[in-house]
Amino acid sequence: MVDGSEEQVPHSYFRGLAQYSVARSWKEADFRISFGKMRSHPVELAYLTVGNVEWMGGRCDEFIFAERQAHRETAIMMLLDEFPPQFAILDAYESAADGLAGVMGCPKPKKPLRFYAGIDALAVDFVAARHMRLRDPRNSSVLRAACHWFGNPGDHIEVIGNNEPIEAWRDPYHNEISTILSLLAFPVYVIGSGRGSMFLPEMDIAAFPLIRPESVRQWIGRRCMRSLLGLHHSK
Repeated sequence: MVDGSEEQVPHSYFRGLAQYSVARSWKEADFRISFGKMRSHPVELAYLTVGNVEWMGGRCDEFIFAERQAHRETAIMMLLDEFPPQFAILDAYESAADGLAGVMGCPKPKKPLRFYAGIDALAVDFVAARHMRLRDPRNSSVLRAACHWFGNPGDHIEVIGNNEPIEAWRDPYHNEISTILSLLAFPVYVIGSGRGSMFLPEMDIAAFPLIRPESVRQWIGRRCMRSLLGLHHSK
């Protein structure tokens, strides 16, 4: 097991702009598998196996914050273009986090009891996104960019197995308040989150100790965000 952020090596990409490195293990692998977890996302709506490749390149904070903002989805597409996964697996068996901020935490995750898998990560994500009640998977900027770069697989997918939506799945637009917060999520995160430090779910501090002590501002901001988004341990 390796930490991709610690083994970045320079790479000159043929297409795109903003990505300049890749994890050595991902680059040199004989067979690449993107093993993602089903979860909702306040901006992407669904964050699945295509977006999961993001962590094999530069850190996401190189692309999304105001002082260094670039097109994050382009950086992901550059990785997929030159170092694509040969197989994609999406774990949707248990602890599938839905709602507004599923990618950060969910007090009562769903248990769809499913796995999605295929040789085309984009096709896998299209099927899963539809089962997560996205009318058009291209409403996710990452999946929309993938269709622009590699073509839309939507009309050529054969589903072997259960092809029904997940019961009671809540996407980030499941009610009016969640929709408003989802629309505000990106500008608030980019401009007002302290480079993401305010969006910290409640953690087991004994198992995951803080790297540095919390400031008063962080203590207040994190607890306000946890209350607003429901990022607490379930009782």
